[in-house]
Amino acid sequence: MRGLSSLQYTVNVVKDLELFAHHAGRKIMNMDDVILSAHRNDNLASSLRSLDNELQAKEPQPERKRKKVSTKKDDKSSSSNAVCTNRSLNLQLHCIRSKSS
Repeated sequence: MRGLSSLQYTVNVVKDLELFAHHAGRKIMNMDDVILSAHRNDNLASSLRSLDNELQAKEPQPERKRKKVSTKKDDKSSSSNAVCTNRSLNLQLHCIRSKSS
């Protein structure tokens, strides 16, 4: 009987993980889904978060390639590019802050 309930619990967790990934528009589950599935158990959730942080710290960070800036004479286009870059940077920072909290 104990084995059957463990199996049912595992099946339910896997279904939850699939639903979390699907809701986020992904086909692959990630660590965020696992942490989210453990939200009812504070100790487990905090342990998973610390494990995730340790794993992220160990991963080598890929160097980001810089985009080439066009050398157009038109100042309007370069200023609009700067605005777009700032908007995307702000969006990325917002996403990072949201994930960390």
